[in-house]
Amino acid sequence: MRANWPCRPAKAALTDSDRRSLAIELRHRFDELLGIANATDGAGQYLFSGYMGDTKPFAGTVGSGASYAGDEGQRHQQVTASRQLAVSESGNDVFMRIPAGNGTFSTAVSGSNAGTGVIDGGAILNPANWAAGNVPATGLEFGIVPRPATSTYRQRQRECRHQHVAADGADRLRARPGHPPVKPGAAPAFDYGSQVVITGQPANGDTFSITPGGSQSLFATLENLIAAVEAPVGANNALLTNRLGAALTNLDQGMDSLLRVRASIGARMNELDALGSVGEDLNLQYQQTLSRLQDVDYAEAISNLTQQQTYLEAAQKSYLRVAGLSLFNYV
Repeated sequence: MRANWPCRPAKAALTDSDRRSLAIELRHRFDELLGIANATDGAGQYLFSGYMGDTKPFAGTVGSGASYAGDEGQRHQQVTASRQLAVSESGNDVFMRIPAGNGTFSTAVSGSNAGTGVIDGGAILNPANWAAGNVPATGLEFGIVPRPATSTYRQRQRECRHQHVAADGADRLRARPGHPPVKPGAAPAFDYGSQVVITGQPANGDTFSITPGGSQSLFATLENLIAAVEAPVGANNALLTNRLGAALTNLDQGMDSLLRVRASIGARMNELDALGSVGEDLNLQYQQTLSRLQDVDYAEAISNLTQQQTYLEAAQKSYLRVAGLSLFNYV
């Protein structure tokens, strides 16, 4: 992991009243998403309930959360003699099991932070190092503590092999012993192969955390966003900024998941179009064959049949004559 500490605190642009108005709109969007998740097809079967087409898959409200009552299956329909296509999706896959954070880990701040430090969603710089880093299942936590006899800060990480990073004012970062100082924006890379960027100025005792893996539903993401927008903001809006950033990161993951499902459905629709085109070609061939049978000229057909029979009989007699010949016939 690496960290960068530019000192630019975020500023609130909206008042508490403005944000409450936005929260009302977001609550309507939550209900709208719930309606989409409970959509049905032309036969009245729920699209996102798996095999359980008659079961309403989702229920819930902002505050109580959304629950899923369907299963993990996909209903299929016969589209050709040898091909079936899925006509439903599991709501768990579409709306519930969304990778949290950046897809590998999530970042968060303590609700009691007093500084203006804002942590981003993070990124993986070296997947091999991350996979081999033995990151604790409970995640990593690091805090800001004052360096002795100075006003600078040190990042202290617990449950972590790379022990700390020190920031000497706003001019440079100093890595753990043995690593040279570097300028902000070119922070040192650590054993776990990940990167976290912190902006603003953390206060003494502020803590940040990194949690690997996990998932979060789209409904929970919207709920967290609504809670963040509705909460009053005092003089320090860093907590709001951090929560909004986490919500936007999770919304990006949700959008990626929906695009994946949409691409899968689009591929099936393209296959249906191709099968329809093939079916039209077959229908044309069948119609041509049927036309040749139904619109036949019987006099011409009988004449052709008699002619073909004559040819066949001549060929058979010629074969018998030729087959009976031997060298003795010429001696």
